[in-house]
Amino acid sequence: MLAKLFLLPFLASEAAPDYFHYIKSGASANFDSREAVADGVTLYKWNGTDAGIADMRADVCAHNVLEWDAGNAAPYPSGDAWHAYDMVYFVAQGNASLTVGGETKVMKTGDTVWIQAGVSHSGLVPVDNRGGVIVDALKVPFEPQTTAAPSRSSGSGQFRFYMASEDLTPPDVTKLPGPNKHYEWYGESADPDVLHVWWKPSARMPCHSHAEGALYVTAWGKMCFDGESSGDSCRTAGEARWTKPGYQYANEAAGPDGSEIIVMNIHTNPQMCRAVV
Repeated sequence: MLAKLFLLPFLASEAAPDYFHYIKSGASANFDSREAVADGVTLYKWNGTDAGIADMRADVCAHNVLEWDAGNAAPYPSGDAWHAYDMVYFVAQGNASLTVGGETKVMKTGDTVWIQAGVSHSGLVPVDNRGGVIVDALKVPFEPQTTAAPSRSSGSGQFRFYMASEDLTPPDVTKLPGPNKHYEWYGESADPDVLHVWWKPSARMPCHSHAEGALYVTAWGKMCFDGESSGDSCRTAGEARWTKPGYQYANEAAGPDGSEIIVMNIHTNPQMCRAVV
């Protein structure tokens, strides 16, 4: 019940929490709603706060997880859709085809796409779905609109694919010289930065903070933050963890198999903690 309280709008006198975990399964699951949106397709929603949706530096943002059963190839939404908010999709497990702006990509585990508010795109379609497909819709409410998209001036609709599966070479995580290997796509206009990270098994980061706050979103493996949530403090595919700007933590570690994640809202390097004199 305490986890639910974080998702309610905060009074002006209440500060944002230091962190929040979006937990999809188990005894500590804290989603606000779970709905079968199509045959074999489940949508999990975390509402976030109004302040966090407007700016995730200010408070807990929204989070959404679309999950297809193994073998299911149903598109969702069933036809073209647009959103009132800029939308970021992250493929946490499996493969999914998406068409936007006349460009079609088969997005694989670890791939991300940003689509500007009001820009129409196809439904997500699982491809070669052997073990289930999980796609996260990040930071804002997931409310696809299937009516005609708002008219836009020529060339004004923007989108960007961040294709780790095409642009990056996955390392052997067991042989990484440090705790992780990362690559960052920097935003060029309205598109966001996306930091892509592979983690060495059981690797741990020293104490640090992020000036802009951070949203950690897991693909394969586990990302763990010991002591931050009741029960299991490790986040798996489809789950995420938000932290506020300036919060210092020394408990960030990969699971025993390593992991692949993205981190949103990072533009500057992490700040190492300093001893208090």
